[in-house]
Amino acid sequence: MGDPVVVLAEARNRLVPVLHKLIEELPPNLREVASYHFGWSEEQSRVRQHTGGKYIRPALLFAVARAVGGDQDKALSAAVAVELVQQFTLLHDDIVDNDEERHGRPAAWVVFGRDRTMIVGDALLALGIRFAQTAGPETATILADCVVTLCEGQLKDMALGFDAAADPEACLVAARQKTGELVKATCAIAAEVSGCDRRVTSCLEVYGMDLGTAFQLGNDLLGIWGSSAETGKQAGADLLAGKQTFPAAVALRSPTAAGRELDALLARHPLSEEEKQRAAHLAESAGAVRTTREKIRELTKSASDALRSAVPDPRDREELEMFVAMAERHFDPARAK
Repeated sequence: MGDPVVVLAEARNRLVPVLHKLIEELPPNLREVASYHFGWSEEQSRVRQHTGGKYIRPALLFAVARAVGGDQDKALSAAVAVELVQQFTLLHDDIVDNDEERHGRPAAWVVFGRDRTMIVGDALLALGIRFAQTAGPETATILADCVVTLCEGQLKDMALGFDAAADPEACLVAARQKTGELVKATCAIAAEVSGCDRRVTSCLEVYGMDLGTAFQLGNDLLGIWGSSAETGKQAGADLLAGKQTFPAAVALRSPTAAGRELDALLARHPLSEEEKQRAAHLAESAGAVRTTREKIRELTKSASDALRSAVPDPRDREELEMFVAMAERHFDPARAK
């Protein structure tokens, strides 16, 4: 199985020079915000080396292309396009979710304002779709269709609110559309630029959708129990924000004393630090971690099954199995004890 550190570093090293050149060519008022968001501003460079993220989706795209014998040069153009769209979603998500931190520092909208940051996100989206054209018109179509679904997922996520009546399955649908869809598109694009047939592409799409959704559920657990070092945000940020997620919905729907107490506690929103810790404990007691972990295992098994159908040779799919293992380990359930 591949080494995640090596695989992600290789993807980052291939992508960053291209992304940096694209951002440098933006008009100054757009470039300033984008450079800050990516961690490339002069002040950030002096303070620490900031990579701007893990580049998981580009790394996955490269890995899919390698697994099916695709051209890595074509994959690079596609990977740049996918990453630009990913960064567009992050800029907008921080605004919509009112998240004030990203990667352990103020989010771009906190520094530059909501309106300006939103417009810069739009510019990154436009760059992404334009750059996708260099990989082929079908790549651009897949990515554009994906963005429409991402927007639908974001609206569903916003509509859920923090409602005790929210259905965990509705949260799962939002997670699939908001996060799983871009991972699915990443795999579909890798298959497209590699010349895969429809059967293989369909299997890789299932792999990507379930893998991305599993990662999102892990993020949802981190949003309640993760540390600031792990998330780059305030510990328990999702509870403090009153954000509805799959584990929160599981806990609030639980017919247990812990579930009922959690519902009453969250009605006092915003929560104090002590109340936040109590809410996290109640959510765990109500089965949020256990049920979410079970769903993650279900998703990763489905992803693995689809992967074996798409790539029969175990040697060819080693790196792709590595991503499944990453999704399974994304959240350590011991943290909730």
